Amino acid sequence: MIGVEFLDQVKKISPDVKRILVSAFDMQDDLFKECQCIDSFLSKPVKVADLIGQVEQQVKKLETGNVS
Repeated sequence: MIGVEFLDQVKKISPDVKRILVSAFDMQDDLFKECQCIDSFLSKPVKVADLIGQVEQQVKKLETGNVS
């Protein structure tokens, strides 16, 4: 099982879990084009501040009820 397949299973089991994908691949890569299983994407190398920002953004969405 690759990461995207894992995230798809997580979404099916627990749709409220926020999923942040970190990859060296471009988001436009064929692997990700059809993916509806992530809430946020970061390209490697990732700065810690960027990761923290994405986590905070996803938490804020949960707190405000904005689950899109």
